[in-house]
Amino acid sequence: MVKTLSILFLSITICVPSLAQIDADTIEVIEDDTSDFVEEDSFEILTALDTIQSIPGCFPDFDFYFNWDSTRIDPYRFNLQTLSSNLPISILNIDCGYSPPLQGRINSTFGWRRRRVHAGIDIKLNRGDSIYVLFDGVVRVSMYHRGYGNCVIVRHFSGIETLYAHLQQRNVKVGDLINAGQLIGLGGNTGRSTGPHLHLETRFLGRPFNPEELIDFKTGQLKSYSLTVNKELFKIPRSKTIRRGRRRR
Repeated sequence: MVKTLSILFLSITICVPSLAQIDADTIEVIEDDTSDFVEEDSFEILTALDTIQSIPGCFPDFDFYFNWDSTRIDPYRFNLQTLSSNLPISILNIDCGYSPPLQGRINSTFGWRRRRVHAGIDIKLNRGDSIYVLFDGVVRVSMYHRGYGNCVIVRHFSGIETLYAHLQQRNVKVGDLINAGQLIGLGGNTGRSTGPHLHLETRFLGRPFNPEELIDFKTGQLKSYSLTVNKELFKIPRSKTIRRGRRRR
């Protein structure tokens, strides 16, 4: 009996995830600050039953995240001041693939734009173009948002989350386990948008960083199989709007 209990205790100890290189006691919950990010005051309301049924069987990556919220873009409100050292994370491994979201040129880069933070990049497309998920993961959000329009957020097993906005159509639902290169929706012009494009964001613990840190969008290739998370990663430059030929309306 004692031997059985010892084995059970050891199994539980091994299965309990830990926050690698981040002290959970130092993570502060900060009040919502909408000055830097797209407003989040409009989203689909899920019933309690819908929310329970949509929780997946696995939570990627539970080493970094302690909750599963399918109604908010950033439910974590992570305080970057608590990130005092480098945190290396693996983008790809034997069980995770990669695919570019679509082929297209960047219209607008990551950074400050007209006193607001443009928290991702804009990729030119035509309405109805296929949009593919970058990495394997689980759909955390699939909803209509006042600013982002039809948007999908996927939590990946590396701890990174990717956001796809202004979609004409969403082809996935909360809790779906999806693979890199899988169709998640069709490009469009929904929400706060001046023309058809994909707004793509990469986030870690809810905080956006430049997707071009991960991907060379001219070639569609990953720049590296790993990423170092530190305060420098989240620095926000001035955004650039890139126009070629006729001005987009």
